[in-house]
Amino acid sequence: FLDYARPRPAMEVPVDMARVIHDVLAFLEGELHEKNINVALDLPSQDGQLLVSGDKDFFYRAVYNILINSVQAMNGPGTIRIQGRFFKEEDTPMVSLLFSDNGPGFPAEERERLLDPFVTTKDDGTGLGLPIVNTIFTSQGGRLSLEDAPGGGALVRVILPAHAG
Repeated sequence: FLDYARPRPAMEVPVDMARVIHDVLAFLEGELHEKNINVALDLPSQDGQLLVSGDKDFFYRAVYNILINSVQAMNGPGTIRIQGRFFKEEDTPMVSLLFSDNGPGFPAEERERLLDPFVTTKDDGTGLGLPIVNTIFTSQGGRLSLEDAPGGGALVRVILPAHAG
């Protein structure tokens, strides 16, 4: 609750989001294996291609929350797809991250509210996970959207300004 209500100030350093994703996946490796969840990565092969400015610890927490939500939603065999791309939006360098799974997806009637505090679809959830994730990305100049994944499941789209270094 305190992370949502009174987050600590973020650091502003270059962060390679591909490295953050790999670190989170390494931490979740045992749980992914246990639940027979495969991860399909589509990230640039060179380091530094997904460089953003911000706080590595905050970004780690946000990516962890997105992925653990997928693991919990699928609750068994499945696939999580993670795609990262550099692109330009109106001449502004940006980084796009897509996290999708083949679980049940976001309930259409709740999707818009899931970024609001204390709204949850889980029996034991607090409703703070996605609002914290949203706060982390928006505090770094980014945006987050919840969508239906192609072919079913959930898709979390994150857009962040690229590091201007």
